Amino acid sequence: MAKQVPVDTFRRHVARTINDIRNDHGLQTATEQRAASEFRYWTDSNSGMGHIRGTLDPLRFETLTQAIEGEMRSMAATADRDG
Repeated sequence: MAKQVPVDTFRRHVARTINDIRNDHGLQTATEQRAASEFRYWTDSNSGMGHIRGTLDPLRFETLTQAIEGEMRSMAATADRDG
């Protein structure tokens, strides 16, 4: 494009593109991360052991880890209380 249009036209195009990118505020990245997220859990039929596997966007990861930590604290408090 730089070779085909006047300098001022190209400069305005670049400025608009930069502005569009800046105004995105990371939305495109967040959208892509969310779409790429995956999460699985299962119980091994031979051993009975539970398995968890996942790749999560930052928001889902934070939500999940907070829930797990909260549940672990609750379980520890119950175990301490029950002796």
